[in-house]
Amino acid sequence: MRLISCVALACCSLFASAQQMPTNNPKQDTSNTAVPNAPSSVKPLTAGGKLKIAAFDAVHPLRIAGAAVSAGIAQASDPYPEWGDGGEGYAKRFGAAVADEASGHIFNGFLFPSLLRTDPRYFRKETGGAGTRIGYAVTRVFVTRTDSGHSTFNASEFLGAASSAALSTVYYPRSGSSTSDAVSRAGLGVASDMGWNVFKEFWPDIKRKLHH
Repeated sequence: MRLISCVALACCSLFASAQQMPTNNPKQDTSNTAVPNAPSSVKPLTAGGKLKIAAFDAVHPLRIAGAAVSAGIAQASDPYPEWGDGGEGYAKRFGAAVADEASGHIFNGFLFPSLLRTDPRYFRKETGGAGTRIGYAVTRVFVTRTDSGHSTFNASEFLGAASSAALSTVYYPRSGSSTSDAVSRAGLGVASDMGWNVFKEFWPDIKRKLHH
């Protein structure tokens, strides 16, 4: 539990430091993780810009809410009986879920994109039918954009998911620290990012309709 609390505090500190970090490029857009699909008009991100996006996603209210729901489901199904029941058991499960989310974003939104020189932002398709746009959003976990503007395999997504899952074996109980458990958490992380991409694709449209 102490390790989970430390991870949560570290993520908050990381977000605060990222807010103060210069990006070295005043023209780049780090205000949102979803931008219009206009590659020619989008400037590449610096490492500082990538860190800022990763920190923003790690503490996004919807991600925290998702962690709360995930912890509730885990509490009901009780896959890790060592953590117990009641408020303490839920707090441990919630802390682990938040740590999973945070480490995943730091790995696949900042560390690996910085090393591999890829862009962690989601570039919206914006046009076409709902099915086409959903398909596009889902496939963005496999295809990403390089800093130079070319399409490439999204190795950061899978390396990040694997690294996050490997780290999770440190703070999960023995019953949840096997290789198969880690692989399952990595798969859930990728699936979660697919759903998040769909949200990013359609949320601006939904927001405009709500404003009207």
